Amino acid sequence: MSEDKKVHENCDCGCGCEEHEERAFIEIEFEDGVASKCEVIDIFEVEEKAYIAVLPEGEESVLIYGFEDKEEGPELLNIEDEALYEKVCDEFISLYEEEEEE
Repeated sequence: MSEDKKVHENCDCGCGCEEHEERAFIEIEFEDGVASKCEVIDIFEVEEKAYIAVLPEGEESVLIYGFEDKEEGPELLNIEDEALYEKVCDEFISLYEEEEEE
């Protein structure tokens, strides 16, 4: 495989072009002990705290967690407060609505 193809093999159209950003992935172990490879959709801030939106491989629903980038690696935190969770979800949705308009 050529170096160009290797660098861009994750582009959305599959052509290997440079117009698509490479996608980032993270492995998450869920409460049931099953680990899943998840695509990182975005890391964004709400009220000066970081949150991460991920899409588990083979799923259609985005999951959102609190996010802390620690020295030993990223830490994902459940958002326990329902009102805060709704606010974070609304912010994530509005970010992507703005992106679609551009």
